[in-house]
Amino acid sequence: MRQILKMGRMGIFLAKSLSCCASPPIKVPLILKQIQFIGYQSLLVIFLTGAFTGMVLGYQGFNTLSRFGSDAFLGPMVGLALIKEMGPVISALMVTGRAGSSITAEIGIMRISEQIDALQLMGLNLIAISWLPISLQPSSRFRCSRPFLTWWASSAGT
Repeated sequence: MRQILKMGRMGIFLAKSLSCCASPPIKVPLILKQIQFIGYQSLLVIFLTGAFTGMVLGYQGFNTLSRFGSDAFLGPMVGLALIKEMGPVISALMVTGRAGSSITAEIGIMRISEQIDALQLMGLNLIAISWLPISLQPSSRFRCSRPFLTWWASSAGT
């Protein structure tokens, strides 16, 4: 019975979150700030991870390909592996690890310092003020910068 109640609360929370997503006001400066935080500030981490992954992939591939006399295929192998498979995965994992942990810490600090309780006490829409800008909207901002971050990880490794 508890599980059904929890699922019902989660459904209500999802419905409220989605209704707040579509309703104005859309804060353009906040959107640009989150694109800068999630996209631009993740470039160094993505570049280093992509470069080292490309180096390791090249080293391992050279050892394997040199046994068969196919050293000429090392560059295309590394390039195709990073562009098709590993670049998107690397960029997604690095952004999730860097920005996701920061967003989670921000929500935890809001709970510890009783900011969430104060917002509820003032009668404000807690989902629209605290939950939506921190959690749901950054995922859509990551969708805006994902192609560039994937390109950046792939080009760093090749």
